[in-house]
Amino acid sequence: MALTVGFLGAARAPQAAATGAGSAYVPVTPARLLDTRTAGPGGSDLPLGEGATLSLQVAGRDGLPSDPSQLTSVVLNVTIVNPTASSFLTLYPDGSTRPITTNLNFTAGQTTANMAIVPVSTANGTVAVYNKNGTTDLLVDVAGYYTPAAAGASTYDTVASTRILDTRNGTGETNGTPAPVGVGATLPVTVEGVAGVPTTGVTAVVLNLTSAGSTLGSFLTAYPDGTTRPSTSSLDFAAGETAANLVIVPLPANTTQIDIYNRNGTTDVVADLFGYYTSGTGATFVPVSPTRMLDTRTAGTGGIDAPLSANTPLKLQITGVDGVPADSSSVTVTAVVLHLTVVNPTDASFLTAYPDGTGRPITSNLNFSSGQLISNLVIASVGPDGAVDVVNKFGTTDLVVDISGYYSS
Repeated sequence: MALTVGFLGAARAPQAAATGAGSAYVPVTPARLLDTRTAGPGGSDLPLGEGATLSLQVAGRDGLPSDPSQLTSVVLNVTIVNPTASSFLTLYPDGSTRPITTNLNFTAGQTTANMAIVPVSTANGTVAVYNKNGTTDLLVDVAGYYTPAAAGASTYDTVASTRILDTRNGTGETNGTPAPVGVGATLPVTVEGVAGVPTTGVTAVVLNLTSAGSTLGSFLTAYPDGTTRPSTSSLDFAAGETAANLVIVPLPANTTQIDIYNRNGTTDVVADLFGYYTSGTGATFVPVSPTRMLDTRTAGTGGIDAPLSANTPLKLQITGVDGVPADSSSVTVTAVVLHLTVVNPTDASFLTAYPDGTGRPITSNLNFSSGQLISNLVIASVGPDGAVDVVNKFGTTDLVVDISGYYSS
């Protein structure tokens, strides 16, 4: 039996739907916008302090339009290094009120990354980055942006969540033989013509990358096959950690594969496919005011005050609440952008998000160990009833869910 989160708590009263036309996506060559460990990208060589907010210029940099009106949102990969305390980051349009939501949750000493889709200030083309506790170095890489200008931009199509790579059993590997990715090695993975992705018109793919059984702390970089590997990272992890991160990997014309590079040691790699961007017809992205739709630590947000138990799906109503419109003759919501955070899990486990009313796939969205505080961004397909299910595999865990946008056609 599934638990249901919908119009349950006072905080979940229906809100006005987001207004304005949706925006299409433009992938860019991944580039580093900020590295506080050096005085290079971003111009800051100091860690982000406790309670501090950093203003990051994005408009006009590394393939992004200089006119802020052409930047609805920017897609960033945000990595923290050497944090001195357990904390979280919140990213939001510079000059606006900081929301109560989070984009990256972490513990002291951890190196971890999350993708974030962040609205950009229309006044000056900047985003704000806030750190709650302690100090931390910060890396910010750009992957693309959403724009109201349709020319040359791409729309989004969902696919049934599919595991297209698992080096533990040989899935997706050229010879089908199980083998981890070695130090300095690059693994090609076919994405066009796989799991519902067409063979033409694809401009980027949406994947959840997971590392498992790593022998050293390292990072993965995912990029188009046949191109120069960028100096950015897609997933950072410690030795022995099972870690995951959402990535949007560009796919230039006449490219059917992506490459996944591993920096140090050896690690198994899992890649789950959730959708793709296309030059053809698809859904456009509409940001909403970031809202906390569920916090199982308190009954005031989402109406559930008990941790998720094992293998009991939690139903999240998406359409008709928190700025997302109800489906109508003119609007069909196909996917939603959620930030999932686990708190105080009792066992090593993983979460899977999938359309309500469909079978649970074998994919995962967030992997964690016992007692870990960790988060990940999810672009989840919405079921025919406008809902998404989230299920925890082992033990129990509290869950926090923030919503920041949706895709509609």
